[in-house]
Amino acid sequence: MIAKTRGIALSFVKYGDTSIISKIYTEKFGIQTYIVNGVRSKKSKTKISLFQPLTLLEMVAYHKENSGIQRITELKCFYPYISIPHQQQKIVISFFIQEFLSKLLRSEQANEGLFEFLSDSFKVFDMLEQHFQNFHLQFILKISDHLGFSIGSTAEMLGHIGKVHASKEELENVDRLINESYDTYLPLNVLQRREILKDVLKYYSLNYEGINDLQSLEVIKDILD
Repeated sequence: MIAKTRGIALSFVKYGDTSIISKIYTEKFGIQTYIVNGVRSKKSKTKISLFQPLTLLEMVAYHKENSGIQRITELKCFYPYISIPHQQQKIVISFFIQEFLSKLLRSEQANEGLFEFLSDSFKVFDMLEQHFQNFHLQFILKISDHLGFSIGSTAEMLGHIGKVHASKEELENVDRLINESYDTYLPLNVLQRREILKDVLKYYSLNYEGINDLQSLEVIKDILD
């Protein structure tokens, strides 16, 4: 059937001389794989930039149940980013989030609430002009509410990973990251960010295999120093 859906680009690999195979998280069908023919040719009407990580898409596609690869018939960006593709720190954060989501979103099951959370979060991230260095921490903490294992309290999370000597300051910082909005300024230093990121990813590793093997992990540690 032909279906219209919104999507969030996650990744793509080259296929043949001019085509790509792209992973897209869709609102109606969950994670899907699409082959896009000819997009790398000079004559293509579709821009390959539409498949850059976290691009918000509006799509018309052939959708066939139980098919490993689908096809797109129409594609456009429904919210063009202003700052994410042009600021080095935001580019690094977006690649980290893309890799993080690729580990999480492996099921084909649709989740409209999760899709809205993702698209709303990325719009806010794009609009933030300053104090966005904690965005990735807030994002991976907040998204747990949509994945069936809400982190809830910081103490509970740290208990699950066996950390029994967390400082009062760390407990308060993580609680604030969970509960406050993305535009709230929380002055964390480099060591605090690294420690929180390590603890949260360790918590996720209890549910998702390979989450601690993110290739972008070292880069994001360095770029946000």
